[in-house]
Amino acid sequence: MYGRLIILFSLLSLAVFAERSDEPDGSPVKSARAAELSLHKVEKLTIIRLKGSSQKILPKNFRLNIQRVTRLPLTSGEKAAFKFAIETCPDEAKKRGSVVVLMDQTGATLEKNDEVGKKAVVVEKPVGPQWPEDKDSADLAEEGLHFVIDKTGEKPELKPYLENFHSLELSQDTSGSEPLAKVEIRSETVKDILAVWIGYDGKYRTHKFFKPEP
Repeated sequence: MYGRLIILFSLLSLAVFAERSDEPDGSPVKSARAAELSLHKVEKLTIIRLKGSSQKILPKNFRLNIQRVTRLPLTSGEKAAFKFAIETCPDEAKKRGSVVVLMDQTGATLEKNDEVGKKAVVVEKPVGPQWPEDKDSADLAEEGLHFVIDKTGEKPELKPYLENFHSLELSQDTSGSEPLAKVEIRSETVKDILAVWIGYDGKYRTHKFFKPEP
């Protein structure tokens, strides 16, 4: 995926899961970019295996059924600059899988792989949209965030969603001539919700702003 710099890890380097952004080394990232990187972390956690174990750190359904990404407030004593909760679609009992990712100001994670995995809440069968085999919910949500990250320079109305990202919710929109992924992005500083529609080919279709329901 464009705009992404991923550092690959050997089994011996699994103690630290530190994927950095493509910003100049040491430069702070915007909150929407950090949110996008948090999705990268979850993708990696579903793929990388713990040293000496055949078990994945997170089950595949975390990648296939992600529905929400929320920026959480930092508590006193936390050294992180960003804290994100990534949640799956709920299961039939309305329970969600969830995992929290802590990041520094450059977009590098502060948690070890196994520590993140142990703190995750796992549900067996999340109910949610079925995406194409070559795309999953993390890919489609990232594309929605890329629209904000890449286009804010020419569309200043996107700036609150880049710099003050609050949350993202992914859903399937089948109301038009083709099924689309709908990425709803909220800001901490403006009330309007930004909706970005992404095709199953991973390409931007359209966007609009709308008022939240009362």
